[in-house]
Amino acid sequence: MACRFTELIVDARDPDLLARFWGDVLGWEVGESRDEFAWLKPPGPAVPLIAFVPVPEGKTVKNRIHIDVSPNDRSR
Repeated sequence: MACRFTELIVDARDPDLLARFWGDVLGWEVGESRDEFAWLKPPGPAVPLIAFVPVPEGKTVKNRIHIDVSPNDRSR
């Protein structure tokens, strides 16, 4: 069965702080926090939601996920 990519979930010690950081980087609006998690409103329906969920433990190993970004300025 084919599925579509709807959410990217990121574990975070401080979901609100991380959502604000990535919201600034991507130019996305931070959604209203719900049940202790924060999320970013994508600019369109085809882009997956990015949610930051709280975890009690600190990071102890290399991140298992990262977000690659490219500048929108294509004039160079």
